Amino acid sequence: MVMEGCDNSHFWELSSELLSQAKEFSCRQNRHCGIAGGRMKTYTHFLAAIVPVALGVLLPLSAALAQSPPPLSLTETNNGTTASAIVGQSILVRLRGNITTGYAWVLANAGGDSVVTNGSMSYVSDPGGGVGVGGTFIFPLLAVKPGDTSLSFEYRPPGSGLPAQTFAVTIHVVPAPPRLSIKLLSADAVISWPVAGAANFFLEGSTSLSPPQWAPLNVAPLSDGTNYTVRLGASANTVFFRLHQP
Repeated sequence: MVMEGCDNSHFWELSSELLSQAKEFSCRQNRHCGIAGGRMKTYTHFLAAIVPVALGVLLPLSAALAQSPPPLSLTETNNGTTASAIVGQSILVRLRGNITTGYAWVLANAGGDSVVTNGSMSYVSDPGGGVGVGGTFIFPLLAVKPGDTSLSFEYRPPGSGLPAQTFAVTIHVVPAPPRLSIKLLSADAVISWPVAGAANFFLEGSTSLSPPQWAPLNVAPLSDGTNYTVRLGASANTVFFRLHQP
C-alpha cells in the first residue's frame, strides 16, 4: 500500500523515455525528480531512480536523486495523540494564537531524546496582519534517533499566570528504511540495498502506480554480508520497484 508521508518503501522506474548519462543513484525517501521528454517531472511520496530501457536494451541511467521525506506537520488536531516519524525527518508543530495580545505558545517540556529542536520558533500572521489578527506559531523539530519523545506546549499570557491552552503530543520515531540503489552493469540493472536494517523487507515490482499492483519478484537476492543484490535484465516495459515490509 502506498501511503501519504512515510511508507518504508523505495521505488524505481524503468522506462524508455531518455538516453542520457549517469551511472548510479542511491535513493532516500518520499520524493524524487526525474527528467522525461526534456522536462522535469516530480513525484511526491515515492522513492525512485529512472532507468531507461528500450526493446530489451538497457540504456544509461537518467534520474535525479530522491529527496528527504516531507516534514511531518502537527496541529491542534493532534493534541493528545501519538504521531510517527522516521529518523532524519523534519517536524513542524503549528499552533494557532495571537501574538498581538501578548500571549505566546512556548515549548514547556520535552520528555525523551529522539526529537530535538531544529531552529527558533517563528510566528506567521494571517493575511492582512494588524492588531487583533491571529496567526500561527511554528516550532521546527527534527527526529534524530529511534524512540519516543513527549512534548507539551503552553499558551502563556504576558508576565505570570496560568496558560490559556495546552497542547501535548508524543512522537514515535522509527529507523529510516533501507535505501535501494541502482547501477548499470553491462546490459543489466543491479539493484542493491544494505543488509543492516533490512529484516523482513522484500523487493516487489509493479508495472503501474495508477493504481500500483505490487507483487514479489521471483528472484532471490544475493548477500555479500554487507548488501543484498538483485541483477535484472533489461525490459521493454516500465516497471516500478520497492522494498516493502508487510
